[in-house]
Amino acid sequence: MRTYTALFVFVIFFLSCNTSLQKSASDPALSTTAAETDDLLGSITRADLQRAPFSEWFDNGYQSYQLDSAAIANIDLNEMEILTFMGTWCSDSQREIPHFYRILDEIDYPNNKMTLIAIDEDKANPEKPINEWSIEYVPTIIFIKNEKEIGRIVEAPAETLEKDMLQILEQ
Repeated sequence: MRTYTALFVFVIFFLSCNTSLQKSASDPALSTTAAETDDLLGSITRADLQRAPFSEWFDNGYQSYQLDSAAIANIDLNEMEILTFMGTWCSDSQREIPHFYRILDEIDYPNNKMTLIAIDEDKANPEKPINEWSIEYVPTIIFIKNEKEIGRIVEAPAETLEKDMLQILEQ
């Protein structure tokens, strides 16, 4: 019985970050979700993630991330804008977003060229619809050049964030 309970808990936890887009941004229930969980919603900044209660996972993830210096030396995002969707409630976002910021700091990427949108567990944002971006999993990091998406990293990198970024830039 204990094995089934543990499996059920794991499945529920896994699905919490992986549910498909179900509600529109105009759904009035969204504000209730945010209020009940104290999660961030809408356009946020790095400074928001560096405040309690988010600072615990953000600061730990940022400080502990081991950079791939060889890959970083080849990353050039000068012509890129980055649009990132995340959930402060999601373990994948809590793991990857601090790592991503560590990389951006290392390459001196300007903060004003990255937009960070926090969404709820239904993959909705109270400020505007996100349907146009086809967000199914978080985090989703979208690389944009000349107003066109050139690639994205969804949920977790295939190799490392740095190597996945290089692969996107080589397209």
